[in-house]
Amino acid sequence: MQKPVSKLPEAKQVTIAQLEDVKPLLMKSIHGDDDDHDHAEKSDEDHHHGDFNMHLWLSPEIARATAVANPWKISGTYAAKSSQT
Repeated sequence: MQKPVSKLPEAKQVTIAQLEDVKPLLMKSIHGDDDDHDHAEKSDEDHHHGDFNMHLWLSPEIARATAVANPWKISGTYAAKSSQT
């Protein structure tokens, strides 16, 4: 996801893990740096999350905090698209 997002202007990017309401919800990784998810057939030795479990999409609380933190970005994008029709 890093490459597609890098093409967007910074004003349209949201770094979820850096949101103040999200930071306390991040869990310390129980896997440490060896996070292979048992995907032997699709092994990726460079697949590391560091100290925190970054599976942000698995948490309804994080999804809610993300939507609440940036409603102007979400609604601004929607408003721009709907005004084009």
